[in-house]
Amino acid sequence: MQQLGAHLEHDFSQVRVHSGRASMAAADQLDARAYTLGRDIHLGSEAFRLTASERQHLLAHEAIHTVQQGGRAVAPGEHLAVSHPSDSAEHEAHELADLIGHIPSPSLAARDQVLRRVQRNVAPHVQRDLKKEYKSTDGTFKTNLKTESHAGAKNGMSGTIKFTASDTAPDSTNIRLLQVVRLEDLSTGKDYVWSGAEADRNKVQSTADSGTGAEAGFFVDHSAAAASPRTAKADSAVSPYYRDYWPNASSSQDGSKAGKTVTDASLWDYPGWSQKCRFSFETAAKAADTGYVYATLTWGFTISDPAKGTVTTEHAAAHYVQSATFNSALKAFNEFYKNPGASSAPTK
Repeated sequence: MQQLGAHLEHDFSQVRVHSGRASMAAADQLDARAYTLGRDIHLGSEAFRLTASERQHLLAHEAIHTVQQGGRAVAPGEHLAVSHPSDSAEHEAHELADLIGHIPSPSLAARDQVLRRVQRNVAPHVQRDLKKEYKSTDGTFKTNLKTESHAGAKNGMSGTIKFTASDTAPDSTNIRLLQVVRLEDLSTGKDYVWSGAEADRNKVQSTADSGTGAEAGFFVDHSAAAASPRTAKADSAVSPYYRDYWPNASSSQDGSKAGKTVTDASLWDYPGWSQKCRFSFETAAKAADTGYVYATLTWGFTISDPAKGTVTTEHAAAHYVQSATFNSALKAFNEFYKNPGASSAPTK
């Protein structure tokens, strides 16, 4: 806090950063890397696994929250609300922490710009920074997804999903991410019907199965406009991997693992819409050379009031094995595009 205070020429001497077991347990219970209440910042267990720059950004984010809440002591209690990622105060703290991080030696004008922009009328409540790491047996997903709130325009989430295989996971020369997605139009209560060049997405969706628990409406996230069913045995397989359609080379990559030498696999995405809807995803980390699935990440959100830019119920969780829904969507994809191994695959 002293370094940040000197950086901004602001007195954070009354701010207390708590890192004991009780604080970590409370933060973890809130599914947070850290949370702020009044002038008190409480660090969760994940905060100690961050890099120095990530930890500095986290502390800057939480310090902004102390300014928002007036820098005064607040007693915890059941009546206190918990912040939501789409709250304006959360957006402000995130943006100003980014601004601080990009000012190596801020001028007086730059410091004033940061502190002048801070809301100081936020009622005392628990303001949290959501967890970004989700561990499974064979590796860890790390998300850097920002809630996009734009009244009357496209709302959703944007950013990167990254997977790092664990040291004990199987080796692979090519670890890639693929994901299945469902888009529900909440104005009709039904799955969105794709049209135009993407109309084939309607033909590759999972089907409900009470026996396996598979849900209907999920499809492999790909550009149907860029894919066509195979017509000959010699034709290349139609790829289900996300980056073959949207490589986003500057912000994502394929990965690998050889012993303890591990390269992350990642994708960048910005799902969203200007209508009331729900997005649901299951993203898998898969060895393209062996077919082994390391883990999956289920995540999603709801655009509950597009006119106000309200995005709610953002969530994520890791799983050590893919779901029956994922398998159903991938099977539908392979059958439609007549990929090798599918019953529809060309024999000549």
